[in-house]
Amino acid sequence: MIRNFLTVITFSLALFSGHSHGQGPAQTPGTPSVLLELFSSEGCSSCPEADAFAYEILRLSDSTHSPVFVIDYHVDIWNRSGWVDSFSTPEFTQRQTDYMKKVKQEAMFTPMMFVNGQYGMPAGAKKEIGQAIYKELVTAAKCNLTINAALLSDGKGLNISYNLSSMMDSLQLVLVLAEREVTSKVTAGENAGKMLIHHNIARRLLSVPIKNQSGTYNFPLGDFVNLEKYILVGFLQQVNSWKVYSTDMIYFKR
Repeated sequence: MIRNFLTVITFSLALFSGHSHGQGPAQTPGTPSVLLELFSSEGCSSCPEADAFAYEILRLSDSTHSPVFVIDYHVDIWNRSGWVDSFSTPEFTQRQTDYMKKVKQEAMFTPMMFVNGQYGMPAGAKKEIGQAIYKELVTAAKCNLTINAALLSDGKGLNISYNLSSMMDSLQLVLVLAEREVTSKVTAGENAGKMLIHHNIARRLLSVPIKNQSGTYNFPLGDFVNLEKYILVGFLQQVNSWKVYSTDMIYFKR
């Protein structure tokens, strides 16, 4: 059960309380962080439980100000099963496929979760995911990332500035605009009749190479301009292995 899992990791998360999500001073060099990337679908009967599990982790992280971050990507592989997931994109399906190649996971399924770009586990494997989170939280980060954002004058994009505590080779900065909470009524398929609630659901993704210890990039918003409904998650990812070294997040406020 979710409660049993939280009992396992509550102490480890509390050890690292004090990380301030959003714009602010850079993290202390070496401070670990954990990024959970969930791949799911509204057409998948086991995904609502995974959503709830991810939300419990998110709530615990927020309540203890712990550096554990969650992104929910919706894939389109189940869109022929009677329900078309309006949050799914081929881009997110390709991201899961690419991840599977990195970790040598042959079977594609949902819900699947990656912890700092590793493992590729069923999102129902709560004990194993808890152990993976703990392992990452007790391992000093090789490099820490801080991001800030400013709205462009035309209101159609963000100017993202980033800073690394130290420079490493072969890194990319991945930026994900995610909607904080979305409610959806499913009328067909495996979840027919259910009212689903999603958290931190990915809406737009941009990957850019890192060439310097600090820099700026423009992030187009498209139709997602009501920023109070969104967060921006930025993370450092190794180009070849896709290992995630550090994650930061921005809440948008008036």
